Amino acid sequence: MASLLNPYLSFDGDARQALEFYKEVFGGELRLNTFGEVGHPGAESSDKIMHGMLTTTEGFTLMGSDMPPGMEHKPGNNFAVSLSGEDESTLRGYWDKLSGSGSVSVPLEKQMPVPNVADRGDAYGMPGVMYDGNDALESYNVAREAVLRARRGEGPTLLEAKTYRPTPHSSDDDDRSYRSREEVEQWKKRDPILRLERTLRERGILDDAEAERMAHRVMSRVDDATDYAQRAPYPRGEDALHPVYGAFPHVD
Repeated sequence: MASLLNPYLSFDGDARQALEFYKEVFGGELRLNTFGEVGHPGAESSDKIMHGMLTTTEGFTLMGSDMPPGMEHKPGNNFAVSLSGEDESTLRGYWDKLSGSGSVSVPLEKQMPVPNVADRGDAYGMPGVMYDGNDALESYNVAREAVLRARRGEGPTLLEAKTYRPTPHSSDDDDRSYRSREEVEQWKKRDPILRLERTLRERGILDDAEAERMAHRVMSRVDDATDYAQRAPYPRGEDALHPVYGAFPHVD
């Protein structure tokens, strides 16, 4: 199948009627799948369209669906472009070019109304504790106190480890668009493994010989895990839906 570039429309519960109307206009073959067919039988939205596709003899392709349960339908923001196909290398080439100058960046203040995750603890009736997640000893002490508190029957604790991601979010993320190289280098110096190593050396617990033995053991484990993953067979296609649904959905 050649690659397809086509519009994808979202509807507020009337996707079936709309797509059937487009079929009357353009002709062709219309395939519809409902939410009930893919794991939501009996739900109020079970007869709504999860995915519909109209293909015509003239070469038109139109896709559409109803908004998923719980999502708001916003007119003016219900149109997308779908790019699909079967040639993986071709599609990857398209996406690499489309995302070449993009970045994945959402400021934290746009994700939640409070400055720290730990501040959310009050809303759930539990203490929120914020600490240096790049400090292994502090992380241990804070987590230990939270465990002891729970074992005393005093309930859960919301822990927020303040840390830093020194690498880009993904291969598609150009992190230079939202942080400087100097910032990244400063945070690399606070690497929790290096900080713990310095502390252990300062306290006479770790020497060069033991550090070398530990590094060798770690690399051996990493190499063994990498070899195992590379030799492992690809997962079955049906495993992609587990454990998303309680039972494997039947789709004609």
